[in-house]
Amino acid sequence: MYRILIAAIPAALMAAQPAITQEPAVTTGHLVSMSELTGAPGGDRFGVLMEGLPVTVLESRGDWVRVRIEGWIPAAGVRAEASPSIAVAPAPAAPAVPGAMSRAALTGTIHVIDDGNTVVGRATAVRLVSDAPAVRTGVDAVRTDCERRRMEFSAEASRLKNAMGAAMRTDDTTAAFNRYDEARWARDKVLKDAAQHEVECRAHIQALFERGESARALSDDSGHFSFQNVEPGDYLLVAWFESESRRYQWEVAVSLHAGAQEIHLTEANLVRSESVADSR
Repeated sequence: MYRILIAAIPAALMAAQPAITQEPAVTTGHLVSMSELTGAPGGDRFGVLMEGLPVTVLESRGDWVRVRIEGWIPAAGVRAEASPSIAVAPAPAAPAVPGAMSRAALTGTIHVIDDGNTVVGRATAVRLVSDAPAVRTGVDAVRTDCERRRMEFSAEASRLKNAMGAAMRTDDTTAAFNRYDEARWARDKVLKDAAQHEVECRAHIQALFERGESARALSDDSGHFSFQNVEPGDYLLVAWFESESRRYQWEVAVSLHAGAQEIHLTEANLVRSESVADSR
């Protein structure tokens, strides 16, 4: 069993406890919401702890507490330091299940840091897409065409905006307002068509992913998702999550082998992120 020492969790995220002081007294509790894990109070983030995690409180420093958790993780997930004090006990043999050793499992989480806040991908559809190269080729072709049309809409909207300004530079007030209104109405239609085009592009790309879908999972309120009993092979892991202000898209190539694997969808492996307002 690995003992994992964790420094600096905001005290407000702990369940109600007796007053914690700098004394060596130890108390237990659990996290009441997701918390970023730092190496020191206010230090750099190097992990995220999920709501409900049981912890032992060791000390407090102002609005921060140092805690310890204890649990099990796969041996492959730890790189031992020079100290010989860490020993990995062999896992107990599980009952034999026909074909089980040749199947794969994939678990993961969805969360990003947006403007300093952790945003969790709740209730997000996550797809394992097979025949990834062919699907990727189709998706790239659609995106190329969509980008071409997007640039055409943008150029036309800019031209009409300039026409609106030019229409008012005349001594004939009636003619000026008529030309201005014509340019404005035309520009409004171009912007509406551009917004509809974006919706159609996203729908087309989603349809391509759905046709290549091999398995699907739905993330829970903590952003966790899980695939079990999957055929080993190369896949594209696809997830699209929309917060109040931004749309996040992941399309990550994964190679699954027999056994359990883990992946985290964060800002580090996004394929794109865009403002919801800008993309509508």
